[in-house]
Amino acid sequence: MAEHFRFTIPQPPFAFLIRRMFSEDAFVRDISLLGDVTTEQRSQVATALAGETFANSETIDSALRQSGVNEPKKVASVLQRLSVMFRESETEKEEAQDAFSSALSSSEIGETKRESIQSAFRELCLAPVALDLQKKAERLSSATGCAVEGLDVVCDIRPIFNPEGERIVGAIPYFTLRIEYDDGESQKIDLHLSNENMDRLKEVVDRAICKRDVMESTIASMKDWSRPRVD
Repeated sequence: MAEHFRFTIPQPPFAFLIRRMFSEDAFVRDISLLGDVTTEQRSQVATALAGETFANSETIDSALRQSGVNEPKKVASVLQRLSVMFRESETEKEEAQDAFSSALSSSEIGETKRESIQSAFRELCLAPVALDLQKKAERLSSATGCAVEGLDVVCDIRPIFNPEGERIVGAIPYFTLRIEYDDGESQKIDLHLSNENMDRLKEVVDRAICKRDVMESTIASMKDWSRPRVD
């Protein structure tokens, strides 16, 4: 029997990651856009994010557009990338602030823009609680299993030949449930389903959909609840 091993590699510290990012010309160009965000615009975006329970990239992009920030899609992408890096590294906010400041000061970005970039990182990336809760929701959504990458039911007819193999005398239907998933690397499993299995699978899925609808309507009815977008 084959044995499979998985090694868990700790996430590199934020200080290491941010120094490496500032060595990339494309990142430096994009993050320089934060230097063009005015104090008023930062305040408007921070206020908008503070009013959200969860904030994904679309939420950030919407807040930036409403405040009139130039190239909001690129700015949102940079903020989202920094947010994910910071929260996955599990670094303390003050430590991340110091690491970012150090990497920024050693970059070729002009001193005039640095203060604005530093403020944007602090106010729009580190501070928003909605980004903390978004990351928590994303962790919970994948904490109980592997991510499904593909799902299909292959339907086939398998012929039955006479003893001599000269002609087909009958056939049976054959169903295969194919699941492709990611447990650190892409995997695939094929499961044979009988007619009874197919009927049972439909019952189980129909019941799960019914439960999903009940849960979604319950969440929607709770005024102080929100549903994060994690897919």
